[in-house]
Amino acid sequence: MMKLYIIFTADIHPIGGMQLYTAGKAGYLEKHGWKVVIFSTGVAGGTCAVSSLNPYVKGGNMIFEYQPAQLPERFCDSVCRMMLSLLPASDLQKDTVYIETHSEVLALWGELLAGRLGARHICFNCNEIFRGKGKHYVENMEYLKFKYHRKELLGLHTDTLKKIFDGYMEVPCDSTFLFDAVEPDPVQDVESDFVAHLTRLDWNIVYIGRANKGYVGNIIDGVAAFARKHPDKKIQFVMVGDAGCRQRQIREKLLKIQNLKTTLPGDLVPIPRKLYEKTDVVIAGAVCAEISAREHVPTIVADCENHLACGVLGHTTMNSMYHEENSTQTDFCEALEDTLVRKTYLKYAYAFPDAIPPDHIFESHFAFFAGASGKKAYYNVKKNPYVSRLTFKKVVPAYIKFRNPGLFFRLYEIKKRLTYGSKRAGGL
Repeated sequence: MMKLYIIFTADIHPIGGMQLYTAGKAGYLEKHGWKVVIFSTGVAGGTCAVSSLNPYVKGGNMIFEYQPAQLPERFCDSVCRMMLSLLPASDLQKDTVYIETHSEVLALWGELLAGRLGARHICFNCNEIFRGKGKHYVENMEYLKFKYHRKELLGLHTDTLKKIFDGYMEVPCDSTFLFDAVEPDPVQDVESDFVAHLTRLDWNIVYIGRANKGYVGNIIDGVAAFARKHPDKKIQFVMVGDAGCRQRQIREKLLKIQNLKTTLPGDLVPIPRKLYEKTDVVIAGAVCAEISAREHVPTIVADCENHLACGVLGHTTMNSMYHEENSTQTDFCEALEDTLVRKTYLKYAYAFPDAIPPDHIFESHFAFFAGASGKKAYYNVKKNPYVSRLTFKKVVPAYIKFRNPGLFFRLYEIKKRLTYGSKRAGGL
């Protein structure tokens, strides 16, 4: 009898907390006799920044960015057939099949597949923000309530579910539905040409994480203001991770400051431990903040919700994602001033807990499946009165994304060139 574990996650080609967690979880499962299949929002094929994810690229498809209720019934059936075709041949109804999903939209597809397979499905929600553009928690509130009552909805923080259901349902703020999206060995004693040649200036400030995080704009503004405030100091700002989406802001706000050197090494996987030896302060959020604090470098936490500074992790705050109740927040310029100049965090002894071994955490995740509702039941995610079906005009590009993403990107580039050309012609 086969043990099959299916994960629905974000695009596995780039690098971020979700990708590192998924890679670690998949490695653990394979090591313990599970067959792992990963469905992701990227395209099939290609190579991943986290090389251990390369065997799973066949499950990439942009259709997972849509909600099933947006698509015609026959379209949903086609997606289901595609998913089933990528599963190993076996009598899946008799096998042990677990499904783990990482967001509200992916949880819809996970539920659809779980119903087809008679599988156990839990949403290990990895999101930090639950309202606003690109978020679909509100229109799927009834489904999320269904999963919560079946003990099949988890969060990264003790108040994650409270934030998800805010304004709709009272839920306790405790660790009952808390899971740890651990990243195995993110910091290692490896050699790095970049770190070896990294110069030590008066202050080296390091940001670690994805550049598309909402707080990164405020961090850049804060570093710029701090550098202008101290023209007598030579300051270096290192952004670890792909900073492509911030190039314009970096160019306009950082590169013009004479005493500030901006360094963009790209992804560092794993993070070389020696980087921290050349770092005066880290700015980060969530797991990136936790791993940095454990290297005993003062780490300013970036708030995932309001994008302000929360304090120094392990000293003035113990929360790596959000501000604590009744805490005082500042912008990042003031946070850097408080950390590098006044050093007020040193008034508080470091007290952040040590990391739990990753294998212990991954093993503990099975307790959630054991503790979920004993009777299998599945929500009809193909129908939702709060979600509109795509018009024919929008179904066509969705279908092209599903069947032929390469064609979709070629058509997109042609449209972009034609649009740009017409705008230039109109301006002549």
